[in-house]
Amino acid sequence: MVVSAPSPRAKALNALRREMLQYLELPANWDGYAGLPAHPQAMLDALEFLSRLPNEVAVPAPMLSGAGMVGLYWDRSSQYASLEFEGDGTYTYLTDGPDGYGGAEGVAAATLPTTLRGYLSSLTPAE
Repeated sequence: MVVSAPSPRAKALNALRREMLQYLELPANWDGYAGLPAHPQAMLDALEFLSRLPNEVAVPAPMLSGAGMVGLYWDRSSQYASLEFEGDGTYTYLTDGPDGYGGAEGVAAATLPTTLRGYLSSLTPAE
């Protein structure tokens, strides 16, 4: 039986998930400004989104708001995209690039709109 090693992408996604899950264990006031740990449902929504992330989309970086909302972002020299999961089964996204700003609210966590998919696919992986 031949067992192959995980791909670099799989390793990066696993590391991302591990880092995000640590957000659930943060103490209250983790940021010095009354920050809350990650909202459990926001975490589940973000992990659901990641489980469906197409291979052509670079692995994002994680973030956590002081209100406990879990986020993902891609920051490139002239392009930026962020998604914020509030824990209600949806996310809000923002994009900023040479063609201007974009975004939407209330996007189902298990979906990736065509416009956003195209934008994220155009981002080159971080160096």
